[in-house]
Amino acid sequence: MILEKLKNNVRREAEERIQMLGDLRNKEEFAQLEEIYKQGINPIKREELSAALKGKSNISNYLNEILRNAEKEVIICTSAEDVNAKLKLFRQTIEILNKEGVKAKVALSGDGNLIKKISTSLGIKIKKVDIEAKFFIVDRREILFYISKGSTNPKEKSMEDDIAIWINSEFFSQAFASLFNKAFEGRMN
Repeated sequence: MILEKLKNNVRREAEERIQMLGDLRNKEEFAQLEEIYKQGINPIKREELSAALKGKSNISNYLNEILRNAEKEVIICTSAEDVNAKLKLFRQTIEILNKEGVKAKVALSGDGNLIKKISTSLGIKIKKVDIEAKFFIVDRREILFYISKGSTNPKEKSMEDDIAIWINSEFFSQAFASLFNKAFEGRMN
C-alpha cells in the first residue's frame, strides 16, 4: 500500500511538471527565448566598445586614427602647453579636418597669450577654459580621454606614463559633448 501511494505521488508530481512545462510555451518569456534561438545572439565584443591605452605613442596613434575617421565634428579639450609642444601635428590635423568639412571645437587651458598665439597659428577660434582635462570627442559617437597626466618634460618622468581610455558609446559621448558645449558656450574669453 505504501509503494502504491509513493507511485501515485510520483505520477501526480510528474503530471504536474508536464502540465507546467506545457504552459511555458504560452508565456511571453518563451516567445522571447524562441526568437533569440532562431535569430541568434550578436554579442558585443569588448574591443568594439572600449580600449585602454598606455604610452604617448600608442595614444597618439589611436587618436590619429579616430580623428581621421571623423565625419562631422571633433571636440578637443587639452592644455595650451600640450598643443604648443605638438603644434605642427595639430596644424596638420586641423587642416585635414577642415579639408574634409569636419567642424573642430577646441578648448584649451593655460596661459591666455599662448592660447591666442596657437589660435592664430592654427587659424581657428579657441576657447580658454579653466579646467585641466584632456579629451577628444569624435562625431559624438566615441570619446578618448586621458585618465592620467604624463609629463611633457622628459627629465621629470617617463614619457610612457600617459594612460587613456577610448569608449565607443554614442550615449556617453553625446552626454559628455553636451556638458562640454554648455561650458564652451557659457564662457567666452
